[in-house]
Amino acid sequence: MAEISSIPSSGELPVGQISSREMPPTGALPAMLRTAVDLHPTGALPAMLRMAVDRTKDKERFEHMLKGWINKFSLSLVQSDTKNHIQQLVIEPFLEYILQRSFPYMLIAICVFSGILILVILIFVILLMDYNKSVICPFCDKTFR
Repeated sequence: MAEISSIPSSGELPVGQISSREMPPTGALPAMLRTAVDLHPTGALPAMLRMAVDRTKDKERFEHMLKGWINKFSLSLVQSDTKNHIQQLVIEPFLEYILQRSFPYMLIAICVFSGILILVILIFVILLMDYNKSVICPFCDKTFR
């Protein structure tokens, strides 16, 4: 492998000397990092010296995984057991809760609407009864119909 000329005590990483036949292939670690790996007690690179991971295909991989998850989820929803389970544990309790919380307001709204409807009908009835009477004008003594 590489030979190290000296190890400085200043904390800097030593640079090894690699002969031309030991040159790393394309994409391999540079000489300084290879020497740092050789010197590290566990044989692993420190986190700040690791090479960047290729992330060019991550978006396509994530889209493929997400489509798979969505397909599995949609297929599980098609089964009647799952539908019944969701209906019993999610939909019915949710509707009961909504009705319990909104029932007083619905009752008040129905009473107000009914009161307004009855008031409008009474006004029309009063107007129709009053319309058939003939009125005598007190100033000119004429009859109006």
